[in-house]
Amino acid sequence: MENLNILLLGAGNRLSLCEWLIEAGKKYNKKVNLYSVEVKNPVPISQHATILKGEKWDSPNFEKSIIDIVKTYNIHMLLPLMDAGCTALSKYKENIEKETNTWAVVSSYNICNTMEDKGLSEKWFIKNKVNIPYDIKFPKIFKSIKGYGSNPLSANQTTFTVSQVKINAPNNTINFQLPPKEATLSGMTPVR
Repeated sequence: MENLNILLLGAGNRLSLCEWLIEAGKKYNKKVNLYSVEVKNPVPISQHATILKGEKWDSPNFEKSIIDIVKTYNIHMLLPLMDAGCTALSKYKENIEKETNTWAVVSSYNICNTMEDKGLSEKWFIKNKVNIPYDIKFPKIFKSIKGYGSNPLSANQTTFTVSQVKINAPNNTINFQLPPKEATLSGMTPVR
């Protein structure tokens, strides 16, 4: 059985994904070894992945840190799992792939940066005629325009309009909590 070493960036709580990757590997006669770069530990993902201390996405040492980890652990694939991780990896994708001969599974910097910024992504969705559901019922969650999924600013149980929020809080956005689960739309264009 051949090894397939995957480095996850910011996996945190994504246990189901890890289980799926391991099971998919078995189908193809691959032993999947998972590693995850995290800024803090412990994280739930440690049940399935070796946790490696990493640099923050905006650190000037991020690229070098990733290259060093890829070389040390013979990583075959880099898989970012947070918007900010996608943007950071996309910025250095070409050089990391050239230096390490690994595959960075990420879209272009322009697409990643647009999708990380909830204001820019909304404009992109409108321009590309992707339906945006403005009439979803409460509760709604206010987040930073570039916030992470687990770091909402506040929840709101009352009524307001989208335009009011944008005028009063231009660096914030609204996420809709859909019972019984929160829904997230992630977009990635194929690059290979």
